[in-house]
Amino acid sequence: MARTNITYITVLFAAIVTVGSCKYCSLKFQDCDSGGSKYGKLLSVQINETCNSEKAGVLEKGTNVSINFTFIANSDESTLTSKVFGKASVTPFFIPFPLGNPDACHASGLTCPIKANTKYQYLPQLEIKSSYPAVDVVVKWELQDSNENNIFCILMVAKISDKL
Repeated sequence: MARTNITYITVLFAAIVTVGSCKYCSLKFQDCDSGGSKYGKLLSVQINETCNSEKAGVLEKGTNVSINFTFIANSDESTLTSKVFGKASVTPFFIPFPLGNPDACHASGLTCPIKANTKYQYLPQLEIKSSYPAVDVVVKWELQDSNENNIFCILMVAKISDKL
């Protein structure tokens, strides 16, 4: 009995230390579409990195960033795909950003089909390569249905930085 209590306390302590040591940052974002999307709504965005004082994500080169998009779709969806673009301060247009896994229904916290008017968390990973330049960037993230309608389309500011 005493051994069971010690094991329970050890596991509980490890869980508290793990949760307490994680960094999460709520990002500021705006809808791409005037008035928002008619196909869904993004409620919040968080990353497992730090934010600066403007609620922009600070993305360290050579890391994988975990993102948590909390959203609601307005209709049942069987297929969801992400498209990501970036616009650095030195470029006048958005450039496609390759995702390792653009299929939001696979290995990203979602099980499709999803139901209308239900809150979901989409949990993609974003690789920030060491070869990327250290720049400020506007990120455009689209989550689309099978007809390429945006469930959400947002703009958010990030800063790619050297290792802190």
